[in-house]
Amino acid sequence: CHAQTYRNDDLIRKMVVAQQDMLIPWEMIPRCPKCDAPMEVNKRKAEVGMVEDAEFHAQLQRYNAFLEQHQDDKVLYLEIGIGYTTPQFVKHPFQRMTRKNENALYMTMNKKAYRIPSSIQERTIHLTDDISTLITAALRNDSTTKNNNIGETEDVLNRTD
Repeated sequence: CHAQTYRNDDLIRKMVVAQQDMLIPWEMIPRCPKCDAPMEVNKRKAEVGMVEDAEFHAQLQRYNAFLEQHQDDKVLYLEIGIGYTTPQFVKHPFQRMTRKNENALYMTMNKKAYRIPSSIQERTIHLTDDISTLITAALRNDSTTKNNNIGETEDVLNRTD
């Protein structure tokens, strides 16, 4: 009913603990303070777009400043579970920034294999195991996942050239 985002980190943490089968109890869904409708995640939709309030623009400004400050540095563009529904928001910008910065590495964590531009293929790592398996392996520094060459990935990330 109105274009404003709300942040509640404590509630999100409680939802994570309470979730079962990727669902949370209905009563945990926050209600709009103006119309009492159930609130939803702020995500881009074709019909209504995305709420771009003052906080959104402040975050965007910080993000762009970070990108500008590090445009020639060693940067890992990590894409987790991004498909091809809206590639213009993450996938294409990450690929473009990787192409422009010879020190950048582009890493995707996705079961599907999407086309990678030839100009960045040598600086791209595509991980296809289940994301929770990959993150758990990375936290344990485990190179035994089935088809991802985590050890090789670590070598690339630690390179000094």
